[in-house]
Amino acid sequence: EEEAPLRPPAIEQLHVRGTNEGIWVLALMFDRTVRAYVCPLGAPEDTGAADGGAGTVGGAFAGAGDAPAPILEDEEEEAEEDAGQGEEDFAGAAQVKTPTFVIPLQGLAPMPGLPEPSLATLRLTAFAARAETRSIGFGTAAKQVPLLCVASSPDSNVVLGYSLPAPGPLVAAAGLDMEALLKLPPTPVGD
Repeated sequence: EEEAPLRPPAIEQLHVRGTNEGIWVLALMFDRTVRAYVCPLGAPEDTGAADGGAGTVGGAFAGAGDAPAPILEDEEEEAEEDAGQGEEDFAGAAQVKTPTFVIPLQGLAPMPGLPEPSLATLRLTAFAARAETRSIGFGTAAKQVPLLCVASSPDSNVVLGYSLPAPGPLVAAAGLDMEALLKLPPTPVGD
């Protein structure tokens, strides 16, 4: 019997970084592309009312003296039993299926004519440089910094760098709602 060839995992690496009103999700795919998605944060959940006023909003503690409640062993076992019921948590969440940017990782060969480094040796790094005190004005413009994405390999002397512009505030054009905006095609790299 011939075994079917093993298919590589769809996502080789995954990185997440915060941005204006959302998060960047960068995925290094098996086809040697980086797909960058901007995902909206959504509305914060107020869990303070449900637990007698502990005062957490979206997982952050409201008061300086508040401490997280300890997780007891019985609660851990119940959580493990209910693990299959987690789909309900994301039922109302927005799904982003179209990447904002698709970056092909070609040109990492050390010299022309040499092979590209293998996918297993590629290293993807993503960061957004933010100064603690900004010399530019306060407001939306002061928060918009690009996401820097760097791809390299120990098998090559080439480093690829990309600057992904920060998304502007989410504003729908006249007559478009959020679902219609998410269905628009992504902006080409360089525009």
